[in-house]
Amino acid sequence: MVESAIALNADMLPLKKWLREIGVAASTAWRWRREGLLKTINIYGRIYVTRKAREEFLARAEAGEFAQEPVTPKRSPVQPG
Repeated sequence: MVESAIALNADMLPLKKWLREIGVAASTAWRWRREGLLKTINIYGRIYVTRKAREEFLARAEAGEFAQEPVTPKRSPVQPG
């Protein structure tokens, strides 16, 4: 029982810690979770991400599944003053 809990704990990482490691804002992770791009586990109000979920997410990202064309802001015409 203790060994399985230790193995499970080693496999899971708090979402906030993982986000710091990859340099992503919590709001971005919230969107990823809402859109079903990132699977998480809620244990008593604490959000975790498993090793498998991290690996799946990163593999999909590396494959270009989430890629989008960059958006370049358009410049407003200068108003003569």
